[in-house]
Amino acid sequence: MPRFNGIDLEENTKGRDFLCADIHGKFDPLLNALSYVEFNKKDRLFMLGDLCDRGTQNQEALDFLNTHDNVYSVLGNHEQFCLHGYDIYENPQHDIINTHIYNGGGWWYDIDMQHPKKRKKYYDIMNSMYDFMTVKVNGKKIGLCHAEPLADWNDMYKDFVKHDYMDNANTVFWSRYYANELINNINPIENIDLVFCGHTPILYATEPKQKHNVYYCDNGFWYTDGEPMLINLSDFIV
Repeated sequence: MPRFNGIDLEENTKGRDFLCADIHGKFDPLLNALSYVEFNKKDRLFMLGDLCDRGTQNQEALDFLNTHDNVYSVLGNHEQFCLHGYDIYENPQHDIINTHIYNGGGWWYDIDMQHPKKRKKYYDIMNSMYDFMTVKVNGKKIGLCHAEPLADWNDMYKDFVKHDYMDNANTVFWSRYYANELINNINPIENIDLVFCGHTPILYATEPKQKHNVYYCDNGFWYTDGEPMLINLSDFIV
């Protein structure tokens, strides 16, 4: 049966843990933010997906993830677009490809097909991203996913029948119901201390938007030409 691809990470006892959401191919602003906090090899950086599309530095962002052992990322819906587009490229009129291009994914189909190894390289990087991560920070259990978590974090680890998996994947990669309060009787996410998500833009925000124990961290800088929201996770552990 299908299941999510997750990872559990223990405390970082030597450095700090930073988080950033949805850079969408705007890599230089992230580098500037990391330089400002003097990010180093003892620190960890967690990305909340959507490293690519819309901006012009998609390959640079993916290369950064691939070449740094202390940088991790969950899969975003735009990486999911790329993976699906790779699998169906022989049908260029497919709705998924058209929708992807409309939403900033043209770079993926512009990669020179005379060099298939290059395209396969980026496919492999995106295909290795995690669907979710659970990280220990200052004794607390922190959940990370792109869009929204399931109501019980423990369910992220379960096997699903195919139909349930598709419904749950839609939540984790695409949903904005919880963020927009479209779910009746919204409650804190169970069996996790805090959850950090991207995907839902909070334009011009300088700090995450909180819904119970869930924090939304995409400030839409890729749209507003602002600065990314780089979060030190220790700041949120009371």
